[in-house]
Amino acid sequence: DLASLKGRANVLLSAYETKAFVISPDGKRRKAPRLNDGNVSGASAETLAKLPAVLQLNMLKTKLVRTVRIFSGNADYAPYPSGEMAATAFKIEGMLPAATDHWFELASVKNAPGLAQSGAAKNEDFVTVVTIDPVEVMGLRVTILGSNDTGRRTNPDARPKPGVVIREVELYTHEVVTKIREQLSNM
Repeated sequence: DLASLKGRANVLLSAYETKAFVISPDGKRRKAPRLNDGNVSGASAETLAKLPAVLQLNMLKTKLVRTVRIFSGNADYAPYPSGEMAATAFKIEGMLPAATDHWFELASVKNAPGLAQSGAAKNEDFVTVVTIDPVEVMGLRVTILGSNDTGRRTNPDARPKPGVVIREVELYTHEVVTKIREQLSNM
């Protein structure tokens, strides 16, 4: 519900100098600026060919947060043999303040709905929202464990392992903090 996000900041936006990475199964890290560019359309996405896939977003400052939104899959792919390639299972972790690379689990999702089950008609409406207890973090890590990719392609001889499309990862501040800051700035 977008109304519940009103007045809250998405602290993962690249405009806040948050850096986004994909970590491969062998531990190599590569920049992934499309994960936090503010574009939830299918035109700006990361297509990850191997699961589990690890997404890591490092923030410059600690923030008190409460809501995670993951825009996965691509509605434009739904008619193709692969399906929309949305994340169906994932784990969300936060980085403790002042504890670089010490992560703790915030939430786990085991059966995120695909496009048809979500009722979304377009990419902008196709999102999984996870509400967590308010917590201070310096980063977010999402490990994609499952996808609704069928493993089929238009080429009948192609048999890739299922992959996933991630269009955007958002992390919103706890609303009380935003309201207090607004009140303080008006004094």
